[in-house]
Amino acid sequence: MKSPDDMANILYQQLQGTTLKAAITGDVYKGDRPDNSTKEDVVINPLSLTGNEFQYGTANANLYVPDIGVKLKGKDQTVANYARLKLLTDLALPILKDRYTDSYKFELVTIGNPVALPDIKYHYVNLRIDFMFFPS
Repeated sequence: MKSPDDMANILYQQLQGTTLKAAITGDVYKGDRPDNSTKEDVVINPLSLTGNEFQYGTANANLYVPDIGVKLKGKDQTVANYARLKLLTDLALPILKDRYTDSYKFELVTIGNPVALPDIKYHYVNLRIDFMFFPS
């Protein structure tokens, strides 16, 4: 039987040594980002996984990018760094698109719109990945 942690470990390993990992200013994390991170990070969060013979589950890979400062109507503000969000998303897609092995397969099923985190002046893009583990 596999656990949700197995999905996180697979995605974590999948991202190591990639163009995405090289492009971000921060790091790849499982579960949570460090408090007060000011960098671009990827956070992998496994969701549920069934307990059937063929196990089905879902995990998220969230791409975090700090907002950028701009002056709008004479006032300093922050806005999403859409160029960086798009670049990092474009780098992530071929890495997370799909993978098939003897023991599991996964595929990217959803690419979300940027989500604002105004309290910390960040935006993130959610990539949802569906897994299927095969019986041993």
